[in-house]
Amino acid sequence: MTAQPERSWTVEEYLAFERSSNVKHEYVEGDVCAMVGATATPNIIVANIIATLHAQTRQRECTVFPILR
Repeated sequence: MTAQPERSWTVEEYLAFERSSNVKHEYVEGDVCAMVGATATPNIIVANIIATLHAQTRQRECTVFPILR
């Protein structure tokens, strides 16, 4: 048995699906996946990591960004 290729969604299909869904999803280049619910604890962890990395790279030509995926 071979794996079936993943379905690629159009923007219109995604928007129609999202309007009727109780769970929020994200759309990236035709892929649709459920978004993880954000709570205070993970957000605080991310903020602390970004603040620490920013402090360590302040004197360099670096920029720190969270990955929102």
